[in-house]
Amino acid sequence: MKRIILLSCFVGAVAFAGDHADNHKPSLDLPPDLLKGVFTVTSVKISTLNGYIPSMETSKGVVKLPPQSIDSLTYAVRVDSNDEKFINEVAKDDYGIKGLLVCNNLAIRPLIMSKNAVVLVSVENKEGEPISVTLYDSKSCKKKSKA
Repeated sequence: MKRIILLSCFVGAVAFAGDHADNHKPSLDLPPDLLKGVFTVTSVKISTLNGYIPSMETSKGVVKLPPQSIDSLTYAVRVDSNDEKFINEVAKDDYGIKGLLVCNNLAIRPLIMSKNAVVLVSVENKEGEPISVTLYDSKSCKKKSKA
């Protein structure tokens, strides 16, 4: 059942990223319409992430909880550049990959914030060489006020 929900969320995510990407102001020096063409989702996989270690903030600090299995959505994203600094800015920017595909994505954000899922984003340069892999969970998107 969770996989079906994640799959439907992915379909919404792709529609959201395509239709609403130009509604955000970029923090990079790229206009929003151009930002849509800067990166491409090359694959998406819904799976179970075994051994995920959630954490929780308490009055004594951050406490790590026992490892568990949790649903995951994995995006492989190719950025049309070979400049590693630029790729990292696009990947981690609230108006780039992190924001459009994960934290500002109306289909994905509720799942992450309820701790029912995590999103793994694998970023490649335009040659297909891996640059970074980032795991987004409720803590990663908590500071986001936009939804």
